[in-house]
Amino acid sequence: ALRVTGIRPGVRNTDLQPIFGDFGHVLRLHVLENKGIAFVEYTDKLDASDALKHLDGANVLGSNVSVARAEPPPDRRLKSRDEQSESSAAREKSELRPPEDRSSRSAGARSGTNGALRQAPDRPR
Repeated sequence: ALRVTGIRPGVRNTDLQPIFGDFGHVLRLHVLENKGIAFVEYTDKLDASDALKHLDGANVLGSNVSVARAEPPPDRRLKSRDEQSESSAAREKSELRPPEDRSSRSAGARSGTNGALRQAPDRPR
């Protein structure tokens, strides 16, 4: 994958697609709006190398851009396995904790019996 910086504001994915597509099949292209940064991922690493060699320092859509190798941006639709296992472990831990019985705790505090409920005295009928 490639990281492209120096892109002028207002440039969209569809503007960059034909330029980077000249070097091979673009798998994914993502422009970070108002950041002047884009990520371009090719299906073939040799295509990415060609684009890097020819476009680094070139004028692209009215601005000189820098192109460098980068890891592909994370896919927001998929969580990593570590994140999934951490969140499921936290969920399981919270499910193991019994819910607090607030009525017995507050009754115990009022009666001074450390949580035991006070039994009402028997009334004659």
